[in-house]
Amino acid sequence: PADAACHHVKTAMKRRLVERGVRTPAYTIARDYASALEAWEKFGRDCMVKMVDLSASVNIFRARTKPELHHAFDTIKHNRRDVQVPFALSAEIIMEEFVAGRELTAEGYTQDGRVEILNFSQKLTEDNFIVVGHYIPAEMTAAEEAAVAAVAQQCVRALGLRNSVFHVEIHLRDGVPYVIECAARPPGQHTVDLIAQCYGHDLMDISLDLAVGRPVEAKRRPPHAHCAILALYSRQSGIFRRIEGLDALQARGGVTHLKVAASPGDRINALETFREKFGLVMLRDSSAAGVREKAEWLRQNVRPVVEP
Repeated sequence: PADAACHHVKTAMKRRLVERGVRTPAYTIARDYASALEAWEKFGRDCMVKMVDLSASVNIFRARTKPELHHAFDTIKHNRRDVQVPFALSAEIIMEEFVAGRELTAEGYTQDGRVEILNFSQKLTEDNFIVVGHYIPAEMTAAEEAAVAAVAQQCVRALGLRNSVFHVEIHLRDGVPYVIECAARPPGQHTVDLIAQCYGHDLMDISLDLAVGRPVEAKRRPPHAHCAILALYSRQSGIFRRIEGLDALQARGGVTHLKVAASPGDRINALETFREKFGLVMLRDSSAAGVREKAEWLRQNVRPVVEP
């Protein structure tokens, strides 16, 4: 039961990581605004503010001013974003050291005490920490890869995860990895599909094999493709009219999937949570440089036209 709590309550996860010596950003728990303000001061007036109960990038803030701190605390404490869950939301709020650096993930599985890393991804996030894309696999030096793999394996063992796939979020600052959190599940945002395209490993099939006790022999291998997934979203609210640049993007090649879930005349909102994303593009290339060039072109040239 104590291990299980570590996988659905972020405060329990953070305590376990610290207790077992896994490198993770320093943190404290706030239950009222006075304690949040005190923690913010101790963190040098720059820290992360997070809700305890939910993942998917909901209610994650960086507070660098008192108004930002108050807005973050008030939003979480009074559920201003109307988070709907079938349980009472925690009264606690996590105050966490801000660790800059590259945002990475490690995906794999553990069976009978053996921890296998199958993939590393690099996340793309907006300024408000909403994840808007992934590169698969991530580009890392051999030393960086070894360091990230070691801390991911340490994290999985520390949290008591057994016979399951996992998805570990890690920040790499000056070559030093910090575990942000770990999920006992495959990654989201179609990443499972892209991992299968890159390596031939299907994390959903592996999940089922682990569930029924079938031996899993999958090992990390060189990718035979490089992929990216990027969300479509708007930085302003209003009436959606069209998306510019999609035809040119497709003409450039490498688009394997495209979905736009907004129609002209729809009301769309600026990106504040994962809910505001209204489409996605999946890209593929034979090289890491090629898929990153395609993704950067998309980020610079594909944009929604939104009227007030």
